[in-house]
Amino acid sequence: MFRRLCILALAPACLWLGCRTLLVDIEPEGVFRIRDLPERYRSAEGRIAARLRSTIRLSRAHGDFGSEMLLKRALIEVEDRAHHLDHFLGEDSLGMALDGFAQEA
Repeated sequence: MFRRLCILALAPACLWLGCRTLLVDIEPEGVFRIRDLPERYRSAEGRIAARLRSTIRLSRAHGDFGSEMLLKRALIEVEDRAHHLDHFLGEDSLGMALDGFAQEA
């Protein structure tokens, strides 16, 4: 399936480097906050989902319905992970309650 995904995404099928560039971000030097990692994962999931959507359109245009089905399954998994990361990165209800408590005092 990976070979098929790489061919449809117009990345070299024999080289992992073509697809790896979508997934890997270089970490900057210095302090790395714990919340930065899930934010990076979320942005990577967004890039992967965008590439999958364009590849799904390409496979549909070429009449490759088998690849379209496989790619849609992969897209569902990517969007599900992104959804969970969005919830994780959302406002912290405990922190919001403590901020409200501090303002009242």
